[in-house]
Parts: sequence; C-alpha cells; structure tokens
Amino acid sequence: MKFGVRECANIVFRAKQPIRIGTATFQAGQPVLYIDTATTSSLEQSTTTVYAQGGRGNARLLAWEGEKTLTFSFTDALLSPIGFAILSGAGLFKRGDGINSTKESTQGEDLVHFHMTSGANLTISGTTGTIDLRDAIAEFGSAASIDADDAPVYIMEVEDDGSLTGKVYSGTMTVSGGIITIADIKLNGETANDAAAVMVDYYIDLPGKHVYEADITPDTFGGNYYVEADTLFRDQYTGKDMPANLTFPNVRLQSNFTMTFAGTGDPSTFDFTMDAFPGYTYFDKKKKVLCVMQIVDSIALGASAVAAQAEDPVMYHDDVDQFAEAGARDSNRTAKEAGSEVSEFVWKDGSDATAPKDYVFYNIGDAVSFADLVKALKQGGKEIDMATLAPVYTVTGNDAGYIDIDLSDGYIVARKNVAKTAGCYVEASLTIPASGGSAAVTKTLRLNIIVDDKSVAAG
Repeated sequence: MKFGVRECANIVFRAKQPIRIGTATFQAGQPVLYIDTATTSSLEQSTTTVYAQGGRGNARLLAWEGEKTLTFSFTDALLSPIGFAILSGAGLFKRGDGINSTKESTQGEDLVHFHMTSGANLTISGTTGTIDLRDAIAEFGSAASIDADDAPVYIMEVEDDGSLTGKVYSGTMTVSGGIITIADIKLNGETANDAAAVMVDYYIDLPGKHVYEADITPDTFGGNYYVEADTLFRDQYTGKDMPANLTFPNVRLQSNFTMTFAGTGDPSTFDFTMDAFPGYTYFDKKKKVLCVMQIVDSIALGASAVAAQAEDPVMYHDDVDQFAEAGARDSNRTAKEAGSEVSEFVWKDGSDATAPKDYVFYNIGDAVSFADLVKALKQGGKEIDMATLAPVYTVTGNDAGYIDIDLSDGYIVARKNVAKTAGCYVEASLTIPASGGSAAVTKTLRLNIIVDDKSVAAG
C-alpha cells in the first residue's frame, strides 16, 4: 500500500492524571480539549549519529544512533480559554458562581475589574461636570457598573485630533447608572467652565462568572497529556481516504506561544509544540512507545484484523483484562470485578444507592468483538465485503428494563439499581448478505450481564 497525506489532523488531549482547570475537574483518561480547527500539523523525528572513523582518509567505519526525539506540532486557527490554559500553563478560573453558572452574582468578592478607555463629551453646569458613559458600557449588560470607589478614574483633556494634552480634570466624583458627576470640577487645578471632548480611563465591575481569567505566573508550565490525532491518508491504488490515527501516550507541551494583535494581514494563529516521551497506551502495559500510527486498510481490513492477533501490536484489544489493567476503565472496578471472560460481568464496588440512577457500564464494542465476528464468518468459507458489514447490537432478556444500550456510542446503561442475576444479556450479530446463490450467514456473540443490588459504575 502506498498513500499520500494532505489532510490536517483533529486532536484530542486526555488527562494523564486528575487535573483541575478553572472550576472543572478532569479525571485520568477524560478528554480535556478537542482541536478541530487546526490549519497544519506535523510529526518530526530526529536522531543523533556518531561514527567510528579511521584508516586512510579517516573513513567512517561504524555508526551508533541514539538520542531519538519525536516532536508533534500543530497550528490552531482558533483558541479556547482551556486551550490557552493548556498552552501557556496559566491558571484559568471564573470568580464567584463558576464557569457553568447561570445565576447572577453581585457580591463584592464575586466582582472583577475590567479596564476601559472611552472618548466622551464633558458638559459643565455651574461648577458641576457630567459625562455619560452608558453607551460605552452597554455591551457588557446591565450587570456592569463603573467603579469609582476602589479603582482610579482619569478624565483627560484631548486635542481636536484626539491626542492627550496632559491636562486632567479633578473634583469629587460620583457614579450612577453609567453617568459620572464631578462636583467642584477643575482642570489642572483651575476652575473649568467650558464643555470639552475628553478621554476617560476607568474600570468597570463585572460579575466574575462572566469573565475568563488566565493568570500567567513564572512558575507554571504546560503539563503532560495523552494525545490522539485523527487524520486521513489517501490510498494510491483506490484513491480513497483511509482513517488514520496517531497516538502519543505521553507528551509534554512546550509553554511557548506568540499571540499577534494586528489590524492588517492574516489573523493570529496559535502554535502547539509537544515533545513525545515513552509511555504505555491504554491497551498495552508491556511496551512503551513514543507514538503509534494506525492506518485502516480499506481493501484488506478483514484479513488484517486476524493477522493483528499474531503480530500483537500494542493497540490491539482482544480481552477485557488488558484494557482494565491499562487504567482506562472505572477506577472503582478491579480487573477481577470486570471479569476475565467476555461472556459475563458483575458490577459492584460496595456503595449503596437509595434511588434509581443511570450508570454507564461498558462499551460493548470492547466486549463483543467485531474482529472476532469477522473471523468467525471467514472460517465459514465465505468471502466478506467489508463495506456491507456493520455490527448490530440487541438487548435480550430485559423485559423489566434493567439494562439498555445507547446505540449512538454503544454503551450499556443500568436503568435500575436492583438485583437481576440472570437473564440479562446483549447480543451482537453480524450478517453476510446472500449472494451468488448462497444464503445469508449470521454469527452472534453474547455478553451476559449480572446486576446486583449495589451496582455502581462510571457515570
């Protein structure tokens, strides 16, 4: 197979350990950031080579290679607050009611200062000046207010072209509803009598829950993540785009960034550069890798699925224990509790529940193996057109609604927290359509479910 690459990658960052960004806590393995707006992405490997040299002409005799480094980089056209926190190592938070809150908050400790400068007109009546800034702060909503109590307000005289003269208006300031009133107004200590154009430098108070704040400190840096990148490789023979996946089990994000603010030219982009370190994938604890590259062969998928078992690549998954030991399942469930056979699972960790709840238990695609079904069909002596096959999952023996399947992602969900020790199972079926006088062939695999009265799982 020969292929070409011309498509950017979509990238997901997963937490290596429980981390907190803002008010959100991400568990180990949980996606923290999705990047689907990247403009370019690149993978670069370099090694150092030293030589033994000698003889006439000092020719190279032997070579030693080492110090291999692998760097994955991409440029994102857009940046989210969490993306910036990951890139810069900055602390990200929203004060007060939190990132997801919809409740208004006006308590002093929940307010943040936000700097503003506005051009305005100063009107004077007697010895009192008035400046109306309601239009300037209207874009921030009714919760915004000008802070003249613990934040400075500067009212500066400007030239006709808007440049500052260096003269400042002073007096006793009060603020109400976006209108600043200055009693006993003076300009550079002299009585001010004439209306004028001014520049106002001030701060507004905003509810903290409306403002993302990223604090960049000298002692915080980008962390380590489990990164997966999905892209497309084009097959030269068929001309079809084949799904490809790059997995980096342990990368360290370089905390370097450049943010360009300009009114001309191209918009600013955001560069992410990651150093790859050896690490275990979720599916194998025997071999550390810098990166795993997978390319789906659209022509020989059926044959490769069987061959993969003999080759034993680190991303092949053929049993539940292997996945459970990799730490990607519910941390409350040990490998023994998960069961050593695909045919049966018991859910429990000793926690009591007093009300019915939904508990996500298991991705049935991992338990009822698509590859095993394909292998079983091939052993029946039939040719398999992979384009016509799709696994079909059904819940059987479930008349009282104990379990259900979310067909959108293949997860089994416990609907009741009561005992059912037999009669619940899920079947996956795969059928080769009838062709050439041959009848259709169907194979099934069954996953038995045992629900006890203390069933809890990740969810």
